[in-house]
Amino acid sequence: MFHVFVIFSLILFFIGFFGFIVNRFSFFYSLLSLEIIFISITLLVSFLNLSLNDFFGLVIIFLLLSIAASETAIGLSIFILFVNGTSSISLDRMVLIKG
Repeated sequence: MFHVFVIFSLILFFIGFFGFIVNRFSFFYSLLSLEIIFISITLLVSFLNLSLNDFFGLVIIFLLLSIAASETAIGLSIFILFVNGTSSISLDRMVLIKG
């Protein structure tokens, strides 16, 4: 039964990876694909933690979720500044942002 969870996590990872490669011109979809990748890695670690009954896995899950949350906050703030500055969500206009 454990292999079903691992396969599900790997499918999510490859969906996120494929979405990141295909949607490289849209900043918003790239962020969503990165979130899918982070969630799939967190799911894989949590499934491994359940099978091994290990406390250290919970610490790693907590760290992964905190990294994903901070990446989301930073990414959304950059997205809002980008949309306000260029009125577009296309990554082709990313050259216009200088800091």
